[in-house]
Amino acid sequence: MAALEGEILPVRSLELTGLHEEEARAIFQAKGTFTGTPEEWKALIHHYAGNPLALNMVASGIRDAFGSSISEFVKSLKAGSCDFSGITHLLEHHFHRLTSSEQDVIYWLAINRQPTYLSELQEDIICPDLQKQLTDTLTSLARKSMIEKRSANRVKHYAVKTNSPCTKSIQPMEEDGFKLIPKFQSVSYWQNRDAPFFTLKPVVMDYVTQLLISKICEEIKTGKTALFNSHPLLKWQTEPFVMNAQKRLILQPIMNKLLNDLSSKINITNRLNHIFSEWQMKHSVIPNYTTINVINLQCHLDSALNSDGSPTLSVVNPTTAEKIS
Repeated sequence: MAALEGEILPVRSLELTGLHEEEARAIFQAKGTFTGTPEEWKALIHHYAGNPLALNMVASGIRDAFGSSISEFVKSLKAGSCDFSGITHLLEHHFHRLTSSEQDVIYWLAINRQPTYLSELQEDIICPDLQKQLTDTLTSLARKSMIEKRSANRVKHYAVKTNSPCTKSIQPMEEDGFKLIPKFQSVSYWQNRDAPFFTLKPVVMDYVTQLLISKICEEIKTGKTALFNSHPLLKWQTEPFVMNAQKRLILQPIMNKLLNDLSSKINITNRLNHIFSEWQMKHSVIPNYTTINVINLQCHLDSALNSDGSPTLSVVNPTTAEKIS
């Protein structure tokens, strides 16, 4: 059908977006009476991208587990302590139907945690086959509604209209339910940038991040690495607040799970050393993120504990091997 589609061709396509707030609230009203502020309703609907099936499942869960309180649910959502099995099963069903190339791109967008241009993905991806397929892969994911494709012109117009400066604030602006990170708030940033960019819906971002953590831990424990080789757990050339998010939402949970599963730091170190040695002996000439992942995990493992008992995180610049606090 895609070959027949076009503005002056017989076939047209319409991208279906999520429900608006009024329509989404109607789903909840059919289940009962729910309480929450307008901001909390908006946060809830945005998190599930207005998906009718997801909202229907969530409505039942909020009614039964949170006493129909949107406020309490949003608090739990922000704390990362809420996960309805129905939503997880729905996402699992869609994710596992994707091709391996599509899954790889989804993992990249989860790691980046911000809107990403095609050119930026091409620079990050080290697999030659995936680089060649990237445009088709992104198009396919967009058609399957697994990623969000946003027009730079649309957000550029919003940035110009508000004349918002580029700041160091980690609080993003919001445009039509879409989070704008600081660099995207700068009017100057949009000069000569008319290409679209890609990101994940919040609920998909959460699911894929947890899947990434599980897979990386399993690969470290078994020594059979794949995702560990092709994707970095942290990206040092990125916005500071994005790096902090990667530390908190990816690196820290990986270390917590490894400590729980392997019981001690020395066991983790042994696994990492084994992975590093094996890769150096067999695949040292192949481009990879294995070494930098080992170094960053080991730096975290060796770091001193803060007064509250949480580890001090460090990131290593892969080009210089310098530690970045």
